Amino acid sequence: MTAASRLAVWLLRLSLAALLLFGSDVLLWADIQTRPIEEWLLHGIGYVLLATLLLDVCVRYRIRDVYDGMAAVAIYALIAGLLITPQVSLADFPRTLISRTLGGHNLGAAVGFGIFLVLTAGHLPRYRRVLVAGMAWTGFYWGTWMRWTPVFSPLFTQAVDLLTMFFYAAVPVAFGLLFFTLARQIKASITPADFKLSIVGGLFLLLALSLLFIVRVLQSALNMAALGLTLTLVGVCVGILWFRRNEKAPMVLTAHLPPTPLHPLWLLLSGIAFVGMTILGYSLPLVGTLEYNQLFLMELGYVGVGFLWLPILAGVIAIRGIDYQMRTRQLDA
Repeated sequence: MTAASRLAVWLLRLSLAALLLFGSDVLLWADIQTRPIEEWLLHGIGYVLLATLLLDVCVRYRIRDVYDGMAAVAIYALIAGLLITPQVSLADFPRTLISRTLGGHNLGAAVGFGIFLVLTAGHLPRYRRVLVAGMAWTGFYWGTWMRWTPVFSPLFTQAVDLLTMFFYAAVPVAFGLLFFTLARQIKASITPADFKLSIVGGLFLLLALSLLFIVRVLQSALNMAALGLTLTLVGVCVGILWFRRNEKAPMVLTAHLPPTPLHPLWLLLSGIAFVGMTILGYSLPLVGTLEYNQLFLMELGYVGVGFLWLPILAGVIAIRGIDYQMRTRQLDA
């Protein structure tokens, strides 16, 4: 790999890291306004490491469909909850492991990684419509979450105005677009294989994650039960990807690399959809009772995703495996 290609690869990793920060930190609003500068630095490093890991997993295990992607995103979510936001994600273990790690981080990663995939495949028309619709849904969800969480939830108690919200959202998205644009300007030849870490690169990544783990231990932000369960679930997800790995099937990233930029009009439309629906969700009055209202539905959604993400993944893969075995035996007969 040439020096230009290596630089482009790192810029794309930085682009994904910024979008993951948007999805996990900003949309979940994980103690974002009271966070000290050194914690911001740890978060920034952590998202770069996890963006590198996520892209490596996508290539190493040849992610080819949404179900493989669900397992890869779950690996990211579990490690992010453990090493990047343990003060929030594991605040009331095991309840918050389900709602904030497997629920919130999974949804945040789906948003951040989804935007990255759309940015790198501007030539695919279906992605453009999904981007606009997805950002509209995300905006409404976020507006509702930010308006009523300070009233009914202990996650954060300080009310946040719309201008502050949009400022914190705009910064990581702008950096994500900037890094992506710089990568495109290099015009280097990039293939999915360029994102697969070498043995040395993998060891450096493991060392960096281990150092981040040590920092969290010194901060007393972790407990052994959370660590054991998280690593077990990560092992389950890796096992799923290991057994589903198919050398012949095309990878998702094959259609995204080298990246084809999205037309600015679609970025503008998705931005308008996100801002407009955020304002709508933020402005709606309370619907229902003090116990059962739109915030209750948002929290129920996080818990539902946390409970169902891995069981649905395992169930679908098992059913498809049984169906494949049945059809193969019929064909052999």
